[in-house]
Amino acid sequence: MLPFNFWYQQLQQTYAPEEAKAILGKFLVERTGRSLAFWIGEHESEWNTYIHELQQLANGIPVQYVLGYEWFGPLRIRVNSSVLIPRPETWELVQWASEKPSSSFLDLCTGSGCIALAMAHFFTKATVGALDVSEKALEVAKKNRNDLGLSVQFFQTDLLNETPPTGFETWISNPPYVGLAEKQQMENHVLDHEPHLALFVEDPLLFYQRLMDCFSQDASAKQLFCEINPLFAEETLALGREFGWKVSSRMDFRGKLRMIHWEK
Repeated sequence: MLPFNFWYQQLQQTYAPEEAKAILGKFLVERTGRSLAFWIGEHESEWNTYIHELQQLANGIPVQYVLGYEWFGPLRIRVNSSVLIPRPETWELVQWASEKPSSSFLDLCTGSGCIALAMAHFFTKATVGALDVSEKALEVAKKNRNDLGLSVQFFQTDLLNETPPTGFETWISNPPYVGLAEKQQMENHVLDHEPHLALFVEDPLLFYQRLMDCFSQDASAKQLFCEINPLFAEETLALGREFGWKVSSRMDFRGKLRMIHWEK
């Protein structure tokens, strides 16, 4: 059996066929710079160079963790199991926020730092800060800052119990929003490898309520962008209405209500 067919079959034990092919193709192109068509041929000795990483893929470890990075727009973001893998929905949130220029941005629950670093990339003269409760996540975020040569100040802050730093005009957050009841519907490669601290919360509205309470009390804060759980979109929208702010929302590329913007 040709090596491509062998590893393609191995990945199909964890992923659907099309996803398995996409993952294998992404790994090979990113790691080697050669097209998938090249690797569908034999090239036995060259496949052996990557056998350890291919086995990790076959074991369900996400391709981004095997590579050690994911692309977030034009930014190559370092990732490991301490941070969530940046997703296209979150890039859509960043693109929306970039439509409204600001002098300062605060990324709350930053993880890998991808949102804050994207804002620093788009707005080179803006002040950008980011916070997270996880020390390990902040270590990754700081490495990304250094890799990209961007200016972001990071804070280790427990958002649920501590007051965020003040003085930032625009807040952006992709907080934990997956309810515990949704765990059983998630794929094993997410459950087994991505950090539960950044994914799951007993009450899917918990972080949004806290964000709005803090946002309402900070005179410097003028607008808040959030990625949300589409299953609780109406409830999340209702939280903002209690404060009387101007609210708008957007669908993601899958047609799910995934993003909300509040403005004082």
